[in-house]
Amino acid sequence: MDSSQIDVPEIYVSVSYDAWATFFLALQRFADSTCQPFIKNSCRLAAKANARIKNGPYFLDSEDLRYSYYDFRCTHRGKYKSRKTVTGNGGKEPKYKSFKDGCKAKVYTSVDKETKKVVIRELIQEHCPEIYRLYPQTRLLNKEEKAEVRRYLKLKVSTKVVRDHVEGEFGKSLNLHDVRNVKQRIRQEVS
Repeated sequence: MDSSQIDVPEIYVSVSYDAWATFFLALQRFADSTCQPFIKNSCRLAAKANARIKNGPYFLDSEDLRYSYYDFRCTHRGKYKSRKTVTGNGGKEPKYKSFKDGCKAKVYTSVDKETKKVVIRELIQEHCPEIYRLYPQTRLLNKEEKAEVRRYLKLKVSTKVVRDHVEGEFGKSLNLHDVRNVKQRIRQEVS
């Protein structure tokens, strides 16, 4: 049976799942449909959680309920702090090499003691359009869009006009650096 045919509940606070595998599938569908790239922030195995409890096992340690909790965060969470500096133009500037932009999106789930099911405890969806449209995954062009950009660049149209055309025609938010990268690839192919 294809995973797309399995009936999986939607993602929202207090919805429950029978197993972690079902929750992971629902989270993957949610992330794909909303273009929110989630990664594991932290988790705890049920066996380790039970070892910390004095009054006996709290969590079932079965294959379906292997973890006591799981915390997912957006890949763009936090702020990047550069430790290296690059000298240029008479001063030191931080060297940035990160896509962290302070995104607060989060999905926190844990196993409920009474029902023995995976329950979503916290869901934060603070992906504002300004942040979302700047994600590298969002700015990627498909083959049709790349062909259109190449056609314009071969006609020696300015990068600003190409960027504005892509935003208007395809709804993708490119920055000028993206257009210059395509222009550079065209030059490399010609030579």
